[in-house]
Amino acid sequence: MGGYGSGRYGFLGLTPKQTVEQCLELSIGQVKPSLTTKAQQVRVKFLGKNYELSVTWTDCHYGGQRPWFLCPCCSARVGKLYQCSLRGTLACRRCQQLTYVSCQVGEREQLNLENVKLRRKLGARGDDLSGFAPFPERPKGMHQRTYERICRQLQANELKYQSFLNRRMLKLCQRLAGEPNVTEVKVNGMGLNPWQERQDALDREFKSLMKEFDL
Repeated sequence: MGGYGSGRYGFLGLTPKQTVEQCLELSIGQVKPSLTTKAQQVRVKFLGKNYELSVTWTDCHYGGQRPWFLCPCCSARVGKLYQCSLRGTLACRRCQQLTYVSCQVGEREQLNLENVKLRRKLGARGDDLSGFAPFPERPKGMHQRTYERICRQLQANELKYQSFLNRRMLKLCQRLAGEPNVTEVKVNGMGLNPWQERQDALDREFKSLMKEFDL
C-alpha cells in the first residue's frame, strides 16, 4: 500500500486524478443569502456565465431548512458544484471524477496535512504550522471548549505521527533481523525489543487519549 504515485494513477505514465483543490467551486453557502424559502431554482452568474441551477431543501434537526444544489448532470443532492476549466460545465465531484489531495498522498503526508489544517484553525502561520512548534494560543473570539477540542485533536495527531515513525523503524529492525548471519540489530542505538516496547507504549497512550476525550 503506497502513497502518491502508487496504484492505478501515477503508475506506468498514468497521471493522478484531478483534485477538487485544482478546480473552481460554487458552494450553496455562496447563493444561500439570495434564496427564498422553498425556492426550486436559482440563477447564478459564475465566472461571467449565467447558470440556472435546481435547488432542493431538507429539514434541519433543530428547526429550519437547509438548501442543496441538484447536480445538473446526475441530479444528486450536493453542497458544492465544481468547474474544472473556464469553459467546462458545473457538476458534482463524482460527475467531474474528482478526488482530494489527501487521497493521493501517504500516511505521513496525510498526518502533516491534518496537523497544518488544525493549527490554521488556531490562527497559526509560518513556523507555528510545524508539528514541533508549541500549540498556538487561543484565538480571540474562540470558545474555550472549541480551543481545547482542537488541542486534543492536535495531541492525538502528533501521537499518530510518532507512532507512524516508530512503526517504520520497527519494521526496519524486523527486516534486518530476518537477514541471514545477523545476530544483533540496532537502529539509532535501539535494538528490536526497545522499538517494540516504545510502540506498545505509544499505542497505550493513544488509546488512553481516545478513551479519555472520546475522540
